[in-house]
Amino acid sequence: MSLDSFRIEPAEIEAVLRHHRDVRQAAVVAYASEGKGVDSLAAFVTMQDIPDSIATSEEMESMAQWQALYEDNYRSETPEAEETFDI
Repeated sequence: MSLDSFRIEPAEIEAVLRHHRDVRQAAVVAYASEGKGVDSLAAFVTMQDIPDSIATSEEMESMAQWQALYEDNYRSETPEAEETFDI
């Protein structure tokens, strides 16, 4: 594909991104405006899992806070069944 008169291969960009040690997967998508050819690219990546031993204590504390927030908001609570409800 051509972008601003440069020959670009999304697969080549994806391959370079995947060579990074922290990247698990990569995808490059071309976008076109109405009536125009490709005018922009976007790259999407997923990161490798980072072992807890690599994370700093500050990062671990932050992750623990986010985990607690998630559990507080999305905890699966089973509602009490009503005695009159019968299917």
